[in-house]
Amino acid sequence: MKGQSMYRYIAMLWDPAQAHAAAAARSLIERLRASATRWSPVLESPGVALFHAGQGLGPDSAYPLPHAGGAVLGTVFSRGFDGSASSRTKAFDEPDAARIVASGGKRLLEKYWGRYVAVVRAPDSAQVWVLREPSGSLPCWYIAHDRSEERRVGKECRSR
Repeated sequence: MKGQSMYRYIAMLWDPAQAHAAAAARSLIERLRASATRWSPVLESPGVALFHAGQGLGPDSAYPLPHAGGAVLGTVFSRGFDGSASSRTKAFDEPDAARIVASGGKRLLEKYWGRYVAVVRAPDSAQVWVLREPSGSLPCWYIAHDRSEERRVGKECRSR
């Protein structure tokens, strides 16, 4: 697969009331848009921006949740609780997306499996959750950025 890139994503979360945080996010978003890598926006809302690249090169893709409720990135299958075979999810319908958002993402863990990371946003409260499916097979790292910190340390996301 020389010359092809893998699926990747970047999620930015910030407090939109903090001017320096909003300015830093805007700057990074503009750099992503100008990059030679084809970063595509998945979600852009106050305090949250989510981009991905390399879609179509493998099974991973983005599954946006309606009403700026977030997105699930990776490969997702519905659970066959009644003994039926599970199937690959192509999209989340509005009722299930609403349950995912209302549960802070826990509904994903109950009803879906696969290789995914989710950014779930409650539009009414602007609360955001980032979760990774229990096997942790899709890498997820984060960097806490604070203007007062000189050092930024990358940490691996924990599965919920």
